[in-house]
Amino acid sequence: DCSAAGTCDAFTGRGDCGDHRTGPDCSEHVCSEFDDLCVLCDDRACLACIEGYGVVDDSGDGHKCQPCSRFDPRCAMCNASSCLSCSDLLLTSIRRSGPRAHDRDLPPDELERELSEMIPFGSQNPRAFDEAEPYLIVDETLAPLNDSAVSCDQGIQMDASYDCSPMWISNVVCGNRGTLAFLSPEYSVGESDGHIRLTITRTGGGVGAV
Repeated sequence: DCSAAGTCDAFTGRGDCGDHRTGPDCSEHVCSEFDDLCVLCDDRACLACIEGYGVVDDSGDGHKCQPCSRFDPRCAMCNASSCLSCSDLLLTSIRRSGPRAHDRDLPPDELERELSEMIPFGSQNPRAFDEAEPYLIVDETLAPLNDSAVSCDQGIQMDASYDCSPMWISNVVCGNRGTLAFLSPEYSVGESDGHIRLTITRTGGGVGAV
């Protein structure tokens, strides 16, 4: 019966399949007819996309795969209205071996992210993923994270007070408590200098106190 999706040829045993179906008995869905990134579909629409993309009913153009990065660069799974799960962009291997055809560009703060070990480009060394962080969807009272990110300086007034100003980060709904690190692995100061200026960075979008 050609899976009720085509016309069967009794002599060859093969079917002349309709749209969105293929295979000798027309049982296989051709999801690329809906979108090149669609991996699961039925006769009417795309039902699921590759990781990092979600199905959106575009009203005039049918069900299409749209990037989850529209919610946050670290969003790994989404639906039409929200991010459902997050992951560290370090795991996409873009910095290790380059982007795949469907990968989105890394945001500037990920390109500048300092790692404790320099892994050569193209390396298959599994330690390239050692510093990946667990990203979670933050409470809606904290989002968007990039609205509250600040950079602070202490000692500008020659006392213990802080002077803070807004800073740009790419985190929106994906975050964690982060990792604290010195911006430079080495500092030098003259013996007669009264103080030394240290810069500490924090990853993860600054969720919670540390």
